[in-house]
This record gives sequence, structure tokens and C-alpha cells, in this order.
Amino acid sequence: MAHDSTPLGRRAVRIGVTGIGIMGSNHARVLSQLAGAELVAVADPDIGQAQRVAGFLGCQAVNSHHALLELGLDAVVVAAPTHLHHPIALDVIAAGASVLVEKPVASTVAEGREIVAAARARGVTLMVGHVERFNPAVQ
Repeated sequence: MAHDSTPLGRRAVRIGVTGIGIMGSNHARVLSQLAGAELVAVADPDIGQAQRVAGFLGCQAVNSHHALLELGLDAVVVAAPTHLHHPIALDVIAAGASVLVEKPVASTVAEGREIVAAARARGVTLMVGHVERFNPAVQ
């Protein structure tokens, strides 16, 4: 479900998710229900998986993060396999979108530092998905 505005009347943040496995599907589900967010699309090379999730959540399905970025998103969640975090995050940042990267941020420290430097240089928000730190069961 898409939300057209936030409680303060501002435009909803247009978000996409790339990597529609367990974590990506969970991020997409939560975003589809979040006030102030509009889940625009999900992306996965397995277009059948992307279409199943998109059909359930009422958003578009595309087969790559490149196609996702063509939709003019404000932010992207990167939940692809770890070895893809670096190239995808750099593409998202270069497109001017903010990015939440599932942990670990990258395969190596050097790649992680490059992602951080790119986000700083472009002036976009970069976050790492340490989502379980807010789970009462693990606090």
C-alpha cells in the first residue's frame, strides 16, 4: 500500500528495495505499511520473485537496481547478497538517492569506506540496517 503523505502533510518518501529474499521482502512489507513512505517498486534478478512480492504489496516489480533507479526514487534499501552491496550502493549514491544497506555494509573494509566516502561526497544519507538492535527480544 502506498501512502501519499506523511502525518505532517509532506510528500511521502519514494522508496525501492533491491534484493527480494527474506530480508528484502521483510523491508518491503514494512515500508508498504509505513506512514510517510511510498513503496514504489521492488527489484530482483528473479523477476518472478519480484512480481510475487510486488503483487502482494501493490507496487511495481523490476529485474535490476538499474531499472529501480530509473523510477526517480528518494531512497533505496539494498538487501542483495553481500558481494553486491558495494556496486549497488555506489550506483544508488551516484543517482542521488539515500540508501539503507543491509549488514554488513560491504565485503571488505575498503569497500565500506568507499561507500561512506561516496555518500558524504554526494550529500546523501547512508545507513546500515542494524534493525535487530531495536527488537525488544534482543535488547
